This record gives sequence, C-alpha cells and structure tokens, in this order.
Amino acid sequence: LDVFPNPTANAITVNDVDAYSDYTLTDISGKVVLSGLINGSTLQISLENLPAGMYFLNVRGENQVSVSQRVVKN
Repeated sequence: LDVFPNPTANAITVNDVDAYSDYTLTDISGKVVLSGLINGSTLQISLENLPAGMYFLNVRGENQVSVSQRVVKN
C-alpha cells in the first residue's frame, strides 16, 4: 500500500491496492469519517472537508486481508 503525499493538505493518492477493495478512513477516536469502494489499482481520496489531524486508512482487499496506513492532514 503506497499512500502519498503524507502529510497532506487536501487529498491522498493510494497506489498498489487490489481492485474491488473497500476502504475506511477513521479518526483517532475510531470514528469512520470516509468510506468507499476501490475499482482499480489507484484511488484518490479528498480530505478537504476534514479537520487537520491524524487519521487511519484501512484497505480490505477481495482476499479479505486488511492493510492500515496512518495519514496526517495538516
């Protein structure tokens, strides 16, 4: 899982994900703030409407394996 830029001000790009995966973005309290489906090997996620802080991106592939990455929005 490759997430960049990190930290970011507006959006992140996620590379090297399985097609037909799903993702959740949670804040540090564990609340899901964004979620969706991934239909290709690259995904761009807008963080514009979120406050600055630390988040966790969790991606679950079609093989049900989950990968987590810390994301910082400044």
